[in-house]
Amino acid sequence: MTGLTEQEICVACGLCCDGSWYRHAVLVDTELERTKAAGFEVIAREGESFMTLPCPKFFGGKCSIYEQWRPNVCSRYRCGLLKRHESGSVSKDEALNVVQEAKKLFAELRLVAPDMKGLLGSEAQELLEARALSAGQLGLSPAAELKAVALILLFRRYFEQPAPSAPSADEKKGLLD
Repeated sequence: MTGLTEQEICVACGLCCDGSWYRHAVLVDTELERTKAAGFEVIAREGESFMTLPCPKFFGGKCSIYEQWRPNVCSRYRCGLLKRHESGSVSKDEALNVVQEAKKLFAELRLVAPDMKGLLGSEAQELLEARALSAGQLGLSPAAELKAVALILLFRRYFEQPAPSAPSADEKKGLLD
């Protein structure tokens, strides 16, 4: 289930690259200069360095430097959907359908709220949890609110990184031995 199938899912998606889910990606210190030299916008904040998203190398729904050098985060990152596929809990077809549904919802949201792009990561989720969306603090129409909520739920169900599971009794015993 690995290799080419994973690549198909990632290439079909691109939502982590185009700024839909996230506003930035964390970089490792050893790649900062090369990342800047390659034309990425790099910012430093609170002791960490980030490249801003959408990625400037993402054109026409594809990574234009996929086969060349790219920051480590690009090849290391594995969304929850991809991890679920790797574990066998989500088939390739289901993963591709989820990607298609997310892209459709994003396209619809951008039609009713063009300024919403990039606001569905943790910032919007925190606002939703604080009931800011229902209180109208983002200034969204009811249609845009529904799309945003649907996307956040889709993100949480499929794309969010799965929470680490607690070690089993046997694993705990092995840690203590």
